[in-house]
Amino acid sequence: MECCKCKKKLIQKKTVFRYLEHEMYQEVLCCPVCGKAFITKEFADGKMKSVEMELEEK
Repeated sequence: MECCKCKKKLIQKKTVFRYLEHEMYQEVLCCPVCGKAFITKEFADGKMKSVEMELEEK
């Protein structure tokens, strides 16, 4: 898979996600040039959704 902007192959990179003043680290595919992360539908619907719901309950 490659970056649409830079046309470089995406690499796995530990990336920080911030939501409601909380941070979560996850390995995702990122562009080595511009740093844009590729978020899969499974990750967005699974991990991110569960973290979002857990934080909103507090």
